[in-house]
Amino acid sequence: QTPCDPLLKRASLFSALTGLRHCDIQKLKWSEVEEFNGGYRLNFTQQKTKGVEYMPISEQAFQLCGERKNGEQLVFAGLPDPSWINRPIKKWVAEAGITKHITYHCFRHSYATLQLAGGTDIYTVSKMLGHTNYYSRILVLTNRATGLSCNRMPRAGSHLCHRRGRIPFRLSAA
Repeated sequence: QTPCDPLLKRASLFSALTGLRHCDIQKLKWSEVEEFNGGYRLNFTQQKTKGVEYMPISEQAFQLCGERKNGEQLVFAGLPDPSWINRPIKKWVAEAGITKHITYHCFRHSYATLQLAGGTDIYTVSKMLGHTNYYSRILVLTNRATGLSCNRMPRAGSHLCHRRGRIPFRLSAA
């Protein structure tokens, strides 16, 4: 109910319902949103992995796309770049009275957490998120589902997961 830029709100909730990365939502075209077997699906190439994905989406996720336009037009045209998008999210979250550190990527984590809480196995969730290395992400996803916090490590691109006040640990291949 907290006021927010409508485009940002639609894209954020779309990420929470589909698990898509910001970069994939930002480049999603109407030609990649299809009606299929009485429902809807996305047919797109992931920017990060270059993998072709066929992803069913809910009616609610489809409604967040807005009014259908020309096939080559972007579904979320005008969505801010990754380097800027967290500024309005920070404001939106603060105005809602939420004190936790929330970023756009947290919507993707919410999708994974909801899938795990609903009984989807970790391997399937990993594939739904487009992860190519299943084992490297198990700890992050499992800890998210069990209430652990996940923070960025000093080295860019890697994650450190820990309980507040405890020593951090990493997943090692056994």
